[in-house]
This record gives sequence, structure tokens and C-alpha cells, in this order.
Amino acid sequence: MDLVTTHTWDELHPPMPAFPDEPLLPMWALGLIASGGTTVLVLIPLYLFYFRRLANTKKRYRARVGVDPVFLHEVVDESPAWIIRRFTAKAQGARNQLDRMD
Repeated sequence: MDLVTTHTWDELHPPMPAFPDEPLLPMWALGLIASGGTTVLVLIPLYLFYFRRLANTKKRYRARVGVDPVFLHEVVDESPAWIIRRFTAKAQGARNQLDRMD
């Protein structure tokens, strides 16, 4: 041996590398947020397009009782006269009225 050198403990054993910084949210919290968002993105369209339509198919239809005055105004007052004549014509007089319109 020609050369002998002495080293301190710190020179022979360098310090351990620093741990990475802690994330703002732990990984399980990010997974919880992602799964919640995915659930919302799946359930909202299901509710809007499937469950409401399914409920409406099981609902019984109820006809309204009475005459709506707005409907009467739109049909009788604002319809052209030839359409009203066409629908109010009797079976025998229908041919005569339709011939006069042509």
C-alpha cells in the first residue's frame, strides 16, 4: 500500500436524496374525484334521455276536459276559409264545395 487516506462518515456515506414533494391531493382523493365526475357524466344523460322517457311510456294519457279558447282562436279565426269549408262540409255537399275551390 502506497497511499492511505482517511475519510469521514459523511464523505463515504452521502446523504439520501430528498423525498419528492407531497402532492396537493393524495392519489385516492384524485381517484374519488374522477369516479364522481364519471358517475355524473354517465347518470345525467341516462336521466335525461332514458329514465324520463321510460317513465313517460308508463304514464296514462289523460285527455283534457273542455275547449281551449286559444286553440279555438287559432283554428277558427286564423285558418283560411277554404280549409274550414272543407272540414265542415257534409258528405253530399263536400263534392260541390271542393269543385268550387278548384
